[in-house]
Amino acid sequence: MSLIKLQYLNEACAGDDELRSDLLAIFVEQAQSIGDTLANCLADNNFDLLARNAHKFKSTALSLGMTQTADCLKKIEVIAKKLYVNSDAAGKDDNAKRLYLSQINGLTPEIDDWTNQNLNTTTLSNLINFCKLHSQQAAQEAINLINNLAS
Repeated sequence: MSLIKLQYLNEACAGDDELRSDLLAIFVEQAQSIGDTLANCLADNNFDLLARNAHKFKSTALSLGMTQTADCLKKIEVIAKKLYVNSDAAGKDDNAKRLYLSQINGLTPEIDDWTNQNLNTTTLSNLINFCKLHSQQAAQEAINLINNLAS
């Protein structure tokens, strides 16, 4: 089963093969490092940076139709934001804390309830491992697509 949904990618590129190849190459670069990047943020208890990186990669995953991976990244992002606003680090950056609180208050009840029940670093680690595995598999798919486009 393919993780990358070609119809999403083709719609985003409007038939432009060069743009499609460029987007796939950018994705491969990000996908090969995102798992380690997220894991390092978690190891450092840097929940702010963890939330920001998960948000950034979530957008990339969605552009390729990787909805399951994007959902996982959304959960990482929300848990990290909730942990951040309750941390000592949040006291040093009132702007980020206010922004995150406004975003957290706008969550759907389902996401809010799920993240409250799973508000711990073990869940974050499991979600990161899932995203890392999916990202590595999708990176290989993207490399194959790039090679097929070049032929």
